Formats: sequence, C-alpha cells, structure tokens
Amino acid sequence: MEITMPCGGEDLKVEVPDRNVMAVLLPTDIPPLADVDGAVRAALARPVGSPRLSDLAKPASRVALLLDCWKRPTRHYMILPAVIDELHAAGVKDENIKFILAAGVHRNATRDETVAKLGDFADKYEVVHHNRESVCAFVGITSKTANPVWINAEAVKADLRVAVGNIGFNILAGYSGGGKMICPGIASYETINLNHRLDLSPASSSGEIEHNPVRTDLEEMARLAGLNFIVNVVHNRHGQIVHVVAGDPINAHRSGIEVAAHTYRKPIPERADIYLASANPRYTKGGAPVDDLPWAVLMADRAVRPGGTMIFAHNSPCPGHPYVHDKCPYFKECEHAFLSARPDPEQVLLEVCRGEIPGWISCIYKVSKIMTEKDVMVVNPHFTEQGLKGSGWLYQKSIESALEEAFAKHGRDAKVVVAPFSGRMTLAVPER
Repeated sequence: MEITMPCGGEDLKVEVPDRNVMAVLLPTDIPPLADVDGAVRAALARPVGSPRLSDLAKPASRVALLLDCWKRPTRHYMILPAVIDELHAAGVKDENIKFILAAGVHRNATRDETVAKLGDFADKYEVVHHNRESVCAFVGITSKTANPVWINAEAVKADLRVAVGNIGFNILAGYSGGGKMICPGIASYETINLNHRLDLSPASSSGEIEHNPVRTDLEEMARLAGLNFIVNVVHNRHGQIVHVVAGDPINAHRSGIEVAAHTYRKPIPERADIYLASANPRYTKGGAPVDDLPWAVLMADRAVRPGGTMIFAHNSPCPGHPYVHDKCPYFKECEHAFLSARPDPEQVLLEVCRGEIPGWISCIYKVSKIMTEKDVMVVNPHFTEQGLKGSGWLYQKSIESALEEAFAKHGRDAKVVVAPFSGRMTLAVPER
C-alpha cells in the first residue's frame, strides 16, 4: 500500500505491506464553512451560556481582544469583522479596542505573520505583543493549586476581555481554546511554568478535559483574570474553518470540543506493534515548531503497545533552528529540552523540578517515560546520528530503513497503524 504523508511542506510516499496495515488514520474531512462571517455572526447572536457580547459591552468599555499566536492556524481577519460589529452595536469606539497577541512563552510575531493573521486590522487597531518580558499584573491565587496568577497588564486595564482562537488537541490541557488564552496566552512566565508543571500528572493529556489538572487550573486562572467571552473556531486538516462557537469561556468551549473530537479523535481496534506518522504535517510550506515531535509522540502513545515502535517523519531543521523559530531569543531552551528527552525519566523529572528544563516543557518528562517502554525512531534529513547521540531519539536514515528495523524486531506479521496527519491532528484511541 502506498501512503502519502505531508511532512514539512512536502509529500512523502511510503510503502507499507497491505497485510500489515491495521488502520490508516485521517482526520474527518469536514468541508469548510461556505460563509465564515455569517457563521460567526450567527454564533454571536446565540452565545452558549452567556449574554450577547453586545450586551456585555457598554459604550465606554475598553475592550481587549485576545488573539492566539502565530503558531496557530486561526485566520483572525475572517472572524474579527463580526466581533468588531458586535462591539460597535454596543457603542464601543474603535480607539477603545486593543488587540493582544497571546504568544505565551513564544517569540513575538513578525510583521508578515501579524498581517497574515489580522489582515487590514493590523494597521487599524493597536496591537500589543505579549511575551515573557511583558509587564503583568497580579489577579489572584488559584484555590486548588495555590498558583499565583499574573497576566498582561494591558488586559487587566480593560473592562472587557474577549478571547478569539481555535480548538484543537493539546497535550497538556486536553484541548486548546477557551481559558487557555489567559494561560499560557497572556500569563507571566512564572505563572505559565507553575501551570504547565501540572502536566506531570498522568491526567493531563490530549483529549482529556474534565479531570485534567492543567485545564482545571487554567480555567480558574481565566476566571480570576476576568475572561468574559470567547469566540472559538475548529479547523479541518487543511486549516479551513468548519465550526464556530461563542459565549461563556467554559460552556461554549465544551460545545466546540465535540466537533474537534469528531474531526481528530480516531478509534483503532487495538494497540499497534508499529506506529508510522508524520510529526509535522503543515497547513502551508515551512518548518515546524520544535515541539511538534514531542507532541506527536504523546499523541501516539496510547496507540502503541508496550515494547512497540514509533516511527516519525519529520522535516524541521531541529536541533538546528526551525523556520518558525527564526530569530527567536528563546530557542536554545527548546533545543536543550528536546535533546534532554532520554530513557531516564526520573533524572529528567529532577531536571524539570530544579528548573534546568523549564516547567512549560515538562512534557519532555512524559516523552522520556515513553522512551523506556517503546522505541521512538525519527527520520529527518536535517538530523545526524551524532547530533542525536545521548538523547532517546533513535536516528534513522529513511522510512524504509526504520520499517525494516521495526519488522525485524516485531516480525513480518506486525500490525501497523499509519497516521499521515499526526502531530496535533490525530489522536488514536484503541477500542481494547
């Protein structure tokens, strides 16, 4: 069977014997909305669990529109016209509307990235880039975790805070979207680290929401920060908007999750011997974030039996310098954490607790734990065997050589699951 896997802007052709293929997992190919603007307006007219945004706003309200960052596929220029009109309907003036790009611990967006997401709005409204150096204000302490919460001071000054972003899988908080725009979006570096260290809990994982400590904590942070309203969209695998929800930061978010889960959560009959996937399928050409490979491992874990093999095609020049991290002043932290993943999870955990690996990359501990149970092979033209030496990432020159080694280990009757759109876009769940 020939299978096409998009990887870093290129299509890879992979041959896997038909008799071995247990499943080829593809996100449900939902057609894009024919009228995105109309769908946003309809969602704003019927918000979930909340008054209308035009009722929450007052003529003199200062409004902070919190927008997800350059790493996300959200095309805000398609969503914002309806949101702005809703605010205008309440009498809010343009000079009282401010955009805050919620980059969390990531670098600022470039001018081109900002325009690509905001379109003409990039020049019409004040745009604030939140990053780890931003001035933040204290808003309280969470009740269950006793985590102090600081968020962007410009957002605190606003009378109304509205989050506009997307819903997809997240390896820490279960799903992106909702209150996640507060933390990590516009939270201080210290607050982000405190929240993300909760990822050490086994309950913090992709697709898990109600008892997920990271999600529970950040939603309390969002309440303390006064997040009033959300507009969230769901994308298909091509980066096109297929669904819109608006309203209460928790209730509206939960309704959007149903569509995201239908799109990307895929059942398989049982755990596979071999899992073959693209670690960085992209909507457009270009490199992938350094975290796409650890993300792919964590998304694939439950689909592979103990002792099994994961094979990932990857086309980002990490541990060099990925395209999307161009000019990022924080890249060395990511590179160090990536190479720290190794089959010695207790030592990695100690390094996380000591702060030698930032708390916001605590998922490296989970990856290290997986490496004690399964082989994790990486095929990347930018990698070298020497470059990965000492880490737990197993170098392979090609998909063919990786499959050959895996079949030699598991036998010619090994069961294979193929996930051409892995990374953030496929969560394989075994039925038994």
